This record gives sequence, structure tokens and C-alpha cells, in this order.
Amino acid sequence: PPNLPILYRNVFHLLECRLPVLGDGVSAYDGYRVFIDESVGYSGNAKLFKSKAEAGERALILACQVLDPEHRPLTQCSFCKEYFSSRMYFKTNPHIRGRIVLIKNNQLVKVENAAFSINVKFMCCCKHHYTTNYILSLSVKDNLTDSVITSASVLLYVKQWRKSTQKKNSYTIKFDAL
Repeated sequence: PPNLPILYRNVFHLLECRLPVLGDGVSAYDGYRVFIDESVGYSGNAKLFKSKAEAGERALILACQVLDPEHRPLTQCSFCKEYFSSRMYFKTNPHIRGRIVLIKNNQLVKVENAAFSINVKFMCCCKHHYTTNYILSLSVKDNLTDSVITSASVLLYVKQWRKSTQKKNSYTIKFDAL
């Protein structure tokens, strides 16, 4: 597909998330920690890490969903489920089997200069869903009020294989002011 970011299945890609700024060019959330919603969080082999904010701490929670071009939620196809299950990919994280997208949550993510970066891995490609693209729908909530403070949607194309000569790309996602 022309002009769409190209990502690859089973490869972590760095996404920079740019939050809206106030009139003076400052983000109201600089210094806040960002936690990944447990529905997409992936800790890998990490044993000790913080997955939730401390009581009373102001923080943000990032959630996301993968949609088809008609905005219907997608799940991992049966081929990919079998592929990853047979290779014991999620031995230490069995609860995430079958998810179509994972965000690494075992490292500190903090808002700095109105931005934060995340590592995202897609576990199924567009062709398996017979679609020309995915819509990655992201939302950021305030952990104390549980209200969405900003959101973003980005069209992208996920290929099944990455040749060793192809480089992993990073992308910037700009969030909308609500």
C-alpha cells in the first residue's frame, strides 16, 4: 500500500507518541510515567517491573486496539496462533497468547518534552486478515480519573516477514487534543 508505514510481524518497532501541548508549547503531562494497559502489555522474561502506578501517583495508561479498515476489532489469526504456540513463544506469559499486538511494558516509559516512546510488536500480518491495512487505535487515560485525555489512530501495513536486508523503522504518532 502506498505511503503507509510498513512494519513486520514478530518484530518490535519503536513508536514515538507525541502528546498535544498547551498554548505555551508545554505538555501538561511532562514527567508523568506511562503504564501499558494489561490487555496489550508484554513483559518478556522480566520478573521485576512496575505494571501499575503507586497509590495516589499521577500517571498515564496507554491502551490500544488493532482494527480493520471498517473499524472492526481484529484478533490473531489461527495460523499465527498455532505458529507461536508451537514454538513456545509465550511460555513465561501464557495469558497473552492470541493477542494481535503487544507493547513492551517491562521498562520505564516517561513523558518528556510532550512525548514518550513504546516498543510495539504485531503478532499477525495484514494478508492473514485479507486487508490492505490495519488501523492502530491508541488512547491515553489519566490513571486517577480514568478519563481518556487524548487518542490517535494510524493506518499501517504489517508484512509477515522481514528480510535481513530490510531495516526496522521507527514512527511518530501524533495524538489529538480532546
